Amino acid sequence: MNKLLIILFASLLLIAPLTYAKKADNQLEITSNNQLLNGYQRIGSGLMKVMFWQVYQAELYAKLAVNQPTFDNNTFPQALKINYLRDIDKEDLVDATADQWQHLNMESTKQDQWIKDLTKIFPNIKEGDAITLVVDQNKVSTFYLTDKHSKNRELGIIQDVEFGTAFLAIWLSKNTSRPALRSKLLGEK
Repeated sequence: MNKLLIILFASLLLIAPLTYAKKADNQLEITSNNQLLNGYQRIGSGLMKVMFWQVYQAELYAKLAVNQPTFDNNTFPQALKINYLRDIDKEDLVDATADQWQHLNMESTKQDQWIKDLTKIFPNIKEGDAITLVVDQNKVSTFYLTDKHSKNRELGIIQDVEFGTAFLAIWLSKNTSRPALRSKLLGEK
């Protein structure tokens, strides 16, 4: 019995450094990934499913002022991070964006240009990738790709000050096609 305990204890000592190293690596990944959202507060998050398929995990972030205790979707900067749980073609991302704007009855003479911009910006998504939209205080929208190695790469910028609000409305509008996800993103449920 004592011999078994000694072997078990020795095994734990050999495994412990490996576990610690793995935690250290994970910590570096998290730090690297969070640099993009440094100074932002997570407002909420939620899972998007279609039937029984999990498509993505979305997270809403904002830089809240000291005198602003709660999130206001008309105050910027804001960021929306979408962690993809499956491969998605860029054409499907662009089509889904156009479909959601149509669902919201958004009419803007700029939508055709925005769709062209998104067609150039969006990549084909691999499971484990994340796209983050950062809308700064001037309402300039910048898209980033975070790959499975937690490396952030700028995908493109849309200078139009109306774009960020229109894009975020897909998730944050009261008329969104996914009201339960909206509630979770806003930290309501």
